[in-house]
Amino acid sequence: MSTMRSTVRIDDDLMIELKARARAESVSLTRILNRTLHAGLARPTPDGARRRPFRQKTAAMGQPTADLDKALALAARLEDEEAARKLSLRKFPQAALKGTVTVTGDIIGPVAPEED
Repeated sequence: MSTMRSTVRIDDDLMIELKARARAESVSLTRILNRTLHAGLARPTPDGARRRPFRQKTAAMGQPTADLDKALALAARLEDEEAARKLSLRKFPQAALKGTVTVTGDIIGPVAPEED
């Protein structure tokens, strides 16, 4: 039988008991751990109970109303539309405007902070 190295996290109390059993039986920790795992996996489940397999419930959402091949461009357009809507209502947070860039004609420069 082939072996595989793996790192696992074992509760302190279990590790103490495993090491004690390994010492008492004069076997390695690996051997006692493998035996314990084999015994636990071979034991039948209580009352023959089996868990039902997980089933993900799905819902029909209809056909997409936008071309999803260019989802990032669509997301950017939707963000731009929302920002424009908020600006038109003057509800755009002023903090979001600080440090942004304004374009005036062919001059590009940082937005000067507004005086309160």
